[in-house]
This record gives sequence, C-alpha cells and structure tokens, in this order.
Amino acid sequence: MTSFKRYLRFAHRWVGLILAPIFLVLLLSGAILAFKPIVHDGARLGTPLSPETLIATLQRLDPASEATRLALNADGTILTFQSPSHPQGVRALSQTGEILPGEGFNLFQWAKKIHEGLALDADALMELAAYAMLALALAGPLMTRPWWRNLPMGWHVAAGWALWPLLVLAPLTGLMMAWHVGQTPHPIDSSSPPPSIVRAIEAASQDKTFAVENLVEARPHKKGGLMLVARGATEQRAVVDGSGRFFPLALPLPKAVHEGTWAGKWSGFLNLLGLAAMGTLLTSGLLARWRRSKRTTKVAS
Repeated sequence: MTSFKRYLRFAHRWVGLILAPIFLVLLLSGAILAFKPIVHDGARLGTPLSPETLIATLQRLDPASEATRLALNADGTILTFQSPSHPQGVRALSQTGEILPGEGFNLFQWAKKIHEGLALDADALMELAAYAMLALALAGPLMTRPWWRNLPMGWHVAAGWALWPLLVLAPLTGLMMAWHVGQTPHPIDSSSPPPSIVRAIEAASQDKTFAVENLVEARPHKKGGLMLVARGATEQRAVVDGSGRFFPLALPLPKAVHEGTWAGKWSGFLNLLGLAAMGTLLTSGLLARWRRSKRTTKVAS
C-alpha cells in the first residue's frame, strides 16, 4: 500500500504540473461562465415577444430565409442572426427590425469558446484535461488523511477533503456532456436539411406547452434539425427537423449542473465555490512544489 501511494503521489504531482496551464485556462474561463446564471438568473427579463412579431421581423430582415442562428438578448428587445450572407451577424430591434450597430466583444461567448476548445477547436485536448482533472480529484483521498497546517500543502489537503464533491462534480458533468448522458432520444429526420428559423418558430408556436414567446436562441442541433431554447420560469428546449416535426427536449441534468443553471444564481454561486476550491488546489500544489524544489536546491548547494 505504501508503494502504491508513492506511485500515486508521483503521478498526481506530474500530471498536475504538466497540465497546470490547461487547468488554469479551464478554471478562469469557467469562473467567467459561472457568472452568466448569476447575471441573467435564467429567466427572460422583459415582456414576452409574440411569435408573429418575431416572424414578421425575421422575414423583413432575412427575406431569403438564409439565417442559420438566432439569439435574443435577456429582455427580448434585440435579436442577432447569422447567415451565409452575414457571417458576422446582424443586430436589430426585435419589434421593428431596425438595424443596430454590432455588439462588439461578448465576454461570455469568448469564455465559452476558450473553455470548450481554447478558441482553436482543441476540444479533444480540453476533454483530456477533464479526464485528468477527474482522476486527480478521485486520487486525492487515496493518498492522505485529512489534516491542515498553515502551509501550501496543508491548504491543498484541507481544501481537497472539505470540498471534494465539488471537485469531482465539475469534470464529471463536463465529461457526461461529452458522452451525451441525459439527452432525450428523438427520431429526427437527419436526412433533410434543418428548417428555416421562421418555419421552426411556426412549428413551435403550434405546441401549447412550449413558451415560444420567451425564445432566446435557435441554432442547428448536432443530430439534425434546428434547436430552439426558451427561458421563462424554467428553461425549455425543443428541436424541429427538416420535415417540420416538433420534438420537446428535456434539459440534460449534467448540462444544467455543469453550467450552474439548475437553480438560477444560487447554482452559479455554487459553481464559483467549486472553481475557487480548484483554484486553491492548483495554486497551493504549485506553491508547495516550488518550495520543495527550492529546499532541494538549497541543500544541494
């Protein structure tokens, strides 16, 4: 057992040191994203926007129905759509279609691109880092008992034991999202191209359970069709396939937990606490290693 712990500590130390820059990027971008449910608190802030008004605005702005993505701001007053003719996006008032200047830098969108793939489509690298982070969290309790001293390693061990569930939860739910755990199976007609956004909104408006008046996003779905997201008292998701068929989707629990949206701002604060714990482990571990190498150099000299 002593030999096993020695090898485990060796692996724990070097995996942490090698991947420390990637972990730091994940933590900082995750901390920015954790503020999103705190700032927006999940629900639409303004008055509902009728689907008829939204459709009329889209038809005025995009008469050829080329738009592939649509987003509305928190109060539903401004829409942004992207199309092959407008890859950078067009912003306009959702009620009148009046064109607005570009939004400029969006912190949350930038943080999401960094968090998911370093904004370089390096998704596989970030997934590997999530596996490593989960392995480090699971290995921690196997290496030492709980203790604390006002030293870097003391903080490292104490934070690891006190907040261990949060340390495991973040990488685990992130990997569950990559594994598509909790996603609703649906018979989407993937052979047909996605419907236009206008057609998808028309199909959604026929379903009385979907709050299309609180629509915040429309985007292509990975398995085909167009996904619609609405935020009222709760978040709703649905997909409309190329045949115009409407399928409601349950919000995957791993995604809700990982993004901190399952309880509005309170789950966002909980995610921040978990990220703070990870940051404490990262900095205290690096500091403990630096102090140890400094002592070794001093003795050798």
